[in-house]
This record gives sequence, C-alpha cells and structure tokens, in this order.
Amino acid sequence: MKRTLGLRAEIIISSGLLVGAALLFMTFLLLRQTESRLLDQAINLHTEHSTALSLAVERLPETEMAEAIERFAHHHNLMHWRLVDQQMMPIAMSSTLTVRDRAQRDLRYALLRQSPQVHLSFPSTMRLWPASKASEQFVEITTTLRHFGTTYALQLRYPLHDIFIQLLSLTKYAVLFCFGYGFILVVTAILILTPSVLRPVTLLTQRARQITDGELDQRVPQSGPREITELGCAFNMMVDSLQHSLEEQRRQFQQLKETHDELKMTRQHLAHSERIASIGNLTSGIAHELGNPLSASIGYLELIKHRCKDESIVDLVQRILNETHRMDQLIKDLLDFTAPDHDQAPSTCNVSQVLTQSCEMLLQQGALKDRHLTTDWANDLPSVAIAPSKLQQVLVNLILNARDATTPDGTISVQAQEDECAVVINVCDNGHGINEQQLETIFDPFYTTKDPGSGRGLGLYVSYQLIHDCNGHLRVTSQPDKGSCFSVILAKYTGEAL
Repeated sequence: MKRTLGLRAEIIISSGLLVGAALLFMTFLLLRQTESRLLDQAINLHTEHSTALSLAVERLPETEMAEAIERFAHHHNLMHWRLVDQQMMPIAMSSTLTVRDRAQRDLRYALLRQSPQVHLSFPSTMRLWPASKASEQFVEITTTLRHFGTTYALQLRYPLHDIFIQLLSLTKYAVLFCFGYGFILVVTAILILTPSVLRPVTLLTQRARQITDGELDQRVPQSGPREITELGCAFNMMVDSLQHSLEEQRRQFQQLKETHDELKMTRQHLAHSERIASIGNLTSGIAHELGNPLSASIGYLELIKHRCKDESIVDLVQRILNETHRMDQLIKDLLDFTAPDHDQAPSTCNVSQVLTQSCEMLLQQGALKDRHLTTDWANDLPSVAIAPSKLQQVLVNLILNARDATTPDGTISVQAQEDECAVVINVCDNGHGINEQQLETIFDPFYTTKDPGSGRGLGLYVSYQLIHDCNGHLRVTSQPDKGSCFSVILAKYTGEAL
C-alpha cells in the first residue's frame, strides 16, 4: 500500500502554504505601497529643489550660473547635471555626464513645453538580491529657466540609492517577519486542531484496529466539532451493528451445534437401542431355554451331594454346583439386563443413608481389602427419586469397579454434594484409568476390560439404565495411568411426578 502523509503533516503543509501565501501577498502590497510613497516623496522634494534652483539661477549673471549649479550639485550629491540653451547647445555640465537619447529628448520636451520633465530609474526591490547598480537608481528632473530673455534647460539627476537600500532592508525584514509570524500561526493552528481533530481521528484509528483484532467493546467519545461528533456516532453505530450481527451469528451457530449434537446423540441412542433390543431378544430366549435345565441340574446335584457318602465325589459335586450356580447367576443377570425392573410408582431414598450402608457393607465383607476408602458427604443430603435398592446396586457396582481398577494400597474416594437442583455422587480412584477409545463403549452391554471370567460386562450398563430410568445421568471422566471418576447425578425429589 502506498504510504501517504499523515493528517498532521497535511495540516502543517496546507496551513503553512495558505498562511505563507497570504502573508507574502500582504507584504508585497505593503512594500509596493511603501516604495511608491517614498519615491513620490523623493520626486516631489527633488522637483521643488530643481524649481528653486532654476529661480535662483535666473537672477545670477551668466558667468555665475555654472558655479551656482555646481555648488547645488555638490550640496545635494547630484549624480549628473547639464545646462543647455534653446539650440540644445551645452552651456555647462558635470564632467562625468554621458548624454543619452532619452536625456536629449527630455531636454527638448522641457524647452518646447516649458514644463518640468521627470524620469525615474528605479529597479524593483521585491528581490532580495537584485542585480542593480547604484548608477541605475536615480530620478532625473529637467526644468526650464529664463535668463534675461533667453530660455535654458537645466537637467539634474538625483541619486535614489539610499531609498533603494532602505527598501531592500525593509523587504528582508518583511520576509523574515512572514516566516516567523507564519510559523507562529501554523503552530497555533496545530495546537487548536490537535484536541478537536487530530486526537479524535487518531483515537478512531486506534479503536478501528482494536475492533479488527476482535475487541468489539471499544467505542469512541462523541464530542468535539459537529463533523467529528457525527463521525464518532456513525462509528459507534457501525460497531454496535457489527457486534449485534456477530452475536446473532454465534447464537445461530450455537443453535446449529446443539441441534447437530442432539441429532447425533439421538442417532447413537437409536442405534444403541436397536442393538440392545436385538441382543435382548436373543439373550432373553437363551436365558429362558437354559434356565429350566440348569434349575433341574442344580436340584439333582444337591440330591447327589446329600446322598453320596464318598468325600471325593462330594467334593467334585460341590465344584460342579459352584460352576452351575455361576451359570445360573449369569442367566439371571441376562434376564435383568433384558427386562429391568421398573417401579410403577416413584420412590425416594435418603442418599446419605444409602451411601453409609453401601460403604459399610463392602467394608464388612472385606471387598475393599488392601484399599484405602475415603468418604465425604453431609448427613442431611436431600432425598432423590430412586429406589434405595437401585441406588445401592449402582454404588456397589461403581465401588467394586474402582477396586478392580486399582492396585493394592490404591485409593477409592466416595463424595457427595448438592447443587441448585440435584445431588451429585462421585466415585473416584487412582487406578490405571480408561483410554479415550474405551470411554465411547464403556456403558455398552457385555463390554469389559477385565480378565476372562472376572466380569460379564453388565454392571455399568445396568447401572446406567437404572440411573437413566430415574431421569438421572451417569458420567465418567478418566485419564490413563491417573485414574477415573464416575459421577451419578440425580434430581432432588420435589414431590412432583417424574
């Protein structure tokens, strides 16, 4: 981009040119008037002197005329003089006079017209160093005189060099005055325009750059001259409109993002529901088909165990019973998964009491052996809309999962607090954590990271379904090698239908 002069420089140059031109023009007029006045005064004075000399010479004898004129020339510092008769024959003259055609013509006109002739030779003093010599600065006056019936012409050349020097000095001082006074006027204009024009424009430029950088809360004061005030008002209106447009765009973008997230969650939920439904139908049928034979097998094994006297056979039967009971429990879990229990009427529970009972039960059973359990909750936490057994089932699942995720001497933390409209229960551990890919499927059925035979992958899914059926939320945050934190969020019970 081509770089131009700043506003301050433009004002200085423009005002300097205008003020300088105006002052020079005024100075030129004043100098011309002064020059004309001084020259007119000099011409009138020298004309009077020439007339007086003519009258004085008329009374003298012809032999004394030249001497009288010479004394007059010496007294008035005349440059040249000449006295001629009617036939233009010189009677007397200064020794240095050089006769020119113009001087001859003035003598002839004076004799013919019987009136003084004035010739001015004076160069202009508008130049600081004029190329003019002192011999070119004079006024030449030609008069007539009558001496005993004879007419003579007297030509006198008066020097004007003193006036020229005076005007030249005056011109130099006038030019210096123009520059000095012009500088003062320009500085005064800058001082006057800076707070009213330059500073608002500079501030406007600064605010525009800040707005370009995204600082849309910047405004300019609406003060000063009318044009600057209108400019500031228009700038602020433009910024307000821009800010409103950006806010509207952000709002629309946020709405689109929320709509997109809702559609994405709905699509995922539908896909998840379809997958769960298909798995549920399959597992429900298998569970029902296997449940009856397993129950019969357990009954027969119990009968054999009680009737057999051989200890080795009883031990083998007991092992078979243990594995059969495990298979039966798996089938029951599958039935719970495919057809979870839904209470017809909403029930409530005391969160503090359920938390205490769940932790004490696990400690008494030795399920948290070699683990450090820390608890933190108030005894007067508000009630929530969930059956106590369901909340206890969820808490036990989360605490046992935290135990399995930690090593001996690991720490498990159970905390609960209330916010404005809900109770939040956090179960955290410092175990191996869950990576980002596993977090996406952590609540899917039959998904587990435990060793084969150590888990069925239904605990978190059933817990998620139980909390979801009560209009709550089960969320997880985790960092690999640092631990995980599961949060149960349940709305406070207000007595209204869910």
